Amino acid sequence: MLGGDGSSAVATGADPTRALIRWLHAIEVPGVVVLACSHAAPPVVPDTAVGVVVDGCIADVGLSLPAQLLACGVSEILVGACPERPDDAARTSTLWSDVFGTVRPAPDDARPRRRHAGPVFDLRSPAVSRRSLFGLRSHAVPPFDLSGDDVARGVEAMRILRDGGRARLDASAAGPSDRAGVAIDADGCTACGVCVRACPEGAMALTHEGGVSTLLHRHDSCRADRACIRLCPEAALRVTAELSTVDLLDDPLVVLATVATVVCSRCGTRHPSSDGPLCPTCRFRRTNPFGSGAPRGR
Repeated sequence: MLGGDGSSAVATGADPTRALIRWLHAIEVPGVVVLACSHAAPPVVPDTAVGVVVDGCIADVGLSLPAQLLACGVSEILVGACPERPDDAARTSTLWSDVFGTVRPAPDDARPRRRHAGPVFDLRSPAVSRRSLFGLRSHAVPPFDLSGDDVARGVEAMRILRDGGRARLDASAAGPSDRAGVAIDADGCTACGVCVRACPEGAMALTHEGGVSTLLHRHDSCRADRACIRLCPEAALRVTAELSTVDLLDDPLVVLATVATVVCSRCGTRHPSSDGPLCPTCRFRRTNPFGSGAPRGR
């Protein structure tokens, strides 16, 4: 659902908010954005503003969307009423207002003052502007990296707003829709590196310096996949807490374990120094040269 800006309904992938940010910069970031639920009536948008229809209910939208809009230069966000979950949507609007200050309910009697209404971007069917289709430059460049996912962009946008004194962000600001990752603890780590290879987001890292191996967890990259926990051969990892996008603003890199290690004298694999000069695999092979079973007879 687009109008007035010369946009074309072309699918832009599974990240509609990224498409929205690109579209806003292609048509010039507006001063006012009107947000509406997908099951509400189409928003009435003044010709100097832009409407955005979210996928679902406003009540289920996290801080990332308003943060990205405000960080890009939107000065005010008007939130439309929800006909199905009015109380939940109102609480979300109030939370955003407390956090960002420039969010308020849209007037019930809002009407365009001129003949033409402003354009509306529907997050359920993202589109691109004609400027993008013809390869023309956008009017401006977003202040954060668009290559990251929605969580990463939201965290970067919130950091921009917080550091600029435009947002009051603490643990109470995050709601159920702001879940991002998990905090992990390690007990019994052997620095095998299985968790590092298992994580699809690259949130685990293992560094080696001298005789010490350090296991690190990047909170800002974690998306709670938990493959590291499922595949750890030592069952050394466990979840200690769920993290919100607000939690990711500080201390993004956490040390989970430090292990004294050596390089196997036979295969070169790094392993705990307490195991001796050979890694467990090479030690098993030396002890059992014919494998785990008896050698075949002649």
